[in-house]
Amino acid sequence: NFSNLVRDLTKAEAEAVRDGGETPASAKRSLDSRRARAVLETQKAVQQADAAFYSINPGGTSVRLNMISTRAQNAMQAIAESTGGNAFVPDGEQHLERVFNEIAAELRGQYLLQYYSNSQTGAEFRAIKVSIPARSELRVRARQGYYPKK
Repeated sequence: NFSNLVRDLTKAEAEAVRDGGETPASAKRSLDSRRARAVLETQKAVQQADAAFYSINPGGTSVRLNMISTRAQNAMQAIAESTGGNAFVPDGEQHLERVFNEIAAELRGQYLLQYYSNSQTGAEFRAIKVSIPARSELRVRARQGYYPKK
């Protein structure tokens, strides 16, 4: 729920408010924007690392007790989904073994689909979608896209 990027931008914004260049309401909107930007930059870094991200928050239902925890958990969920991973919120540390077993089973049960792009230029994010139209009872979890290797 916090990063160096958010800290640095917040310090710059606090100076702008102090100097009369910004109001507290616009500062709040700007803080929300900085947080979203930090999550997107983290998501991009994980996608560029070509990794599946798994998040485990052993806080259980207490995760939903306040806005800060909820926002942080939602960010972890978004990063996980974008990379084909998953976010877990077990009811407590006594359920961690079950979560680890689920992750291990997922990793053992993966399929690798591969293709070669016709485009050889650009470093921009390339969205992909994997689906199984004829098998509605199956669930596909896949990354939302990738950054081409240089």
